Amino acid sequence: MSVAVFRKTESYTHSEHVRRWFGPARPTVGQPSGRVRLRRFSLLAYMTWLTVHFLTGGWL
Repeated sequence: MSVAVFRKTESYTHSEHVRRWFGPARPTVGQPSGRVRLRRFSLLAYMTWLTVHFLTGGWL
């Protein structure tokens, strides 16, 4: 569960937490590091699975 769920401040939403962790909105100079690429791939894989899961009614 996300830390953002437990924090009640306006400036720390779940969306901001995801952006900080996975870095999709951060401009990079050159290639992103391997760690950032792994985090981004993990987010993409999870979101793909979640979409398929919702569309198939939880079958997958």
